[in-house]
Amino acid sequence: MAGFFFSNSTPRAELPVVAPAPQDDVDEDVKVGCPSMSYENRLYACAACMAVGTACALFSLIFLALAQIPGFAVMYSIGSLCGLLSTMFLVGPARQLANMFAKHRWVASALYLGLIVLTLIVAFSNLAKPARVILVLIFVVLQFLAAIWYSLSYIPYARKVVSKALGGAGDCLFK
Repeated sequence: MAGFFFSNSTPRAELPVVAPAPQDDVDEDVKVGCPSMSYENRLYACAACMAVGTACALFSLIFLALAQIPGFAVMYSIGSLCGLLSTMFLVGPARQLANMFAKHRWVASALYLGLIVLTLIVAFSNLAKPARVILVLIFVVLQFLAAIWYSLSYIPYARKVVSKALGGAGDCLFK
């Protein structure tokens, strides 16, 4: 009887081996935001969104040359938002918002988004045209600077280097 249980002639039952599903090297947060997109497609979408943003920002210069301030403000602001939103394809919406409003980045993010809103409010306000033009241009320049400061927060020690180069001008606002 012992030969029956321990013999080599009896085949063993084996469980079928299932090949693991191909793993994407992206966070689960991204898969929730873009569930049907592969990593390569998300890269293309990020690049396309960035290209649309750049095109809108450049196209806004035509409105500026024609002195159509509302058109300039809208196109420039759409370009800014497209540039900001393009990274959502890479990291996902939840993680993007968490990154934007992290402890060391929330002031720059809030300032950047606030300046986009202020640019649009002033552009469509009933102010005299010269005042509107000046304020919109000031807000667009500040928006651009806030975008740079926000972007520098993703590069280790970049803000400190820029702050030292500017003589500590950003220290009081962006710690």
